[in-house]
Amino acid sequence: MKFRDARKTYLYVSLTAFVIILLATIGFLKPIFSVLENSISKVSAPMYSLYINIKELPLWNEKKILTEEVSRLANETRELQSLKARLSVLERENQAIRDALLWAQDKDREYIISKIIGRPLHAPRTFLILNQGRVHGVSVGLPVVINNDILVGTIVETRDFTSYVRLMTDNESLVSAKLLGGQEPVGAVKGELGLSLRLTLIPQHLNPDMNEIVVTSGLDEFIPPELIIGAIDDNITDTDDFFKEVSLKTVYDTNQLNIVSIIKGTL
Repeated sequence: MKFRDARKTYLYVSLTAFVIILLATIGFLKPIFSVLENSISKVSAPMYSLYINIKELPLWNEKKILTEEVSRLANETRELQSLKARLSVLERENQAIRDALLWAQDKDREYIISKIIGRPLHAPRTFLILNQGRVHGVSVGLPVVINNDILVGTIVETRDFTSYVRLMTDNESLVSAKLLGGQEPVGAVKGELGLSLRLTLIPQHLNPDMNEIVVTSGLDEFIPPELIIGAIDDNITDTDDFFKEVSLKTVYDTNQLNIVSIIKGTL
């Protein structure tokens, strides 16, 4: 009895398999297979995505840690660059102060070493503010110099702890001048539009050479002779029957000025 039941079951299974294979062969079950395939795809895609996310979780953590480390190193680099820039500025300032002190010791004049701290808001760009004022001995008219007796301007206003400098390039600046090594004045140097200098009122019989050095004549109150103003930089042009003029070039950049010396007087 059991043998016959088993035989029946085998025949049913075989017959069912044969029918399924036959139907699949002729394409009758293709729509059913398509539905099953779509159903499996809808389930397998999220499962595969979940598998990938789980698999890459350690890599994601490592990437996050690496990104944070890169950000930290970038911040440290910017801080170091900023510190390096500040140290470079301080080093230049200290060197300028040392040079000014050594230079002042070799001269028979009294100097007030000062630092430029800004520009006045109510004045043109040809004015500077210094950190030395009346309490330090600064007074109106004193010349302001850099390096080897190079005149850059004069004091035009003083306060208790600060003072104002009018640069030589200012339109209102005017200083009597002569040629280096000469004895007699050859004209007056004035500023042009805050950008350059011009030697004016040159007598017609004088013909300064290109690159010849122009210095102060000593005729202006408070301004000693032989302070360097600039050098002849252009062809001389006639202004009238009596005088001519020429452009001068300076040996400094007004935008780079930092430490200056105020000539207070002779010792």
